[in-house]
Amino acid sequence: MLQDYWIDLYFVEKVRQSDGTGGFEFVYQIGDTFRGGAVKSSSQEQIVASVRGNVGEQYTVTTNDNNALSVNDVIMFINPDNERVFLRLNSNLTYTPDNSGQSEWKYATATKIEPDLRVVN
Repeated sequence: MLQDYWIDLYFVEKVRQSDGTGGFEFVYQIGDTFRGGAVKSSSQEQIVASVRGNVGEQYTVTTNDNNALSVNDVIMFINPDNERVFLRLNSNLTYTPDNSGQSEWKYATATKIEPDLRVVN
């Protein structure tokens, strides 16, 4: 089953914390784990647009239906090269088509981002 190949995905939250000098800073904090899949789009149009710099790398994120992900949420996974990959969701989770036989799954599109804030565990 496809679920046997799902990986650990992590919720990433933007939080405010003390900067140690009386002020504060915003950071990305790695949160809870959930299981799912993150597949990089490999369509010809996507590859050309990414190389030209028009859009970032696009992914499809698939998970079960009890995750409360929504547009602009940031998630993370660790790729086979042991590098952190951060994704920002472009859409809310949507159920898979009925004819897929996997009606309990949801999917969303996401764009790879480089974190603009410091990342803490």
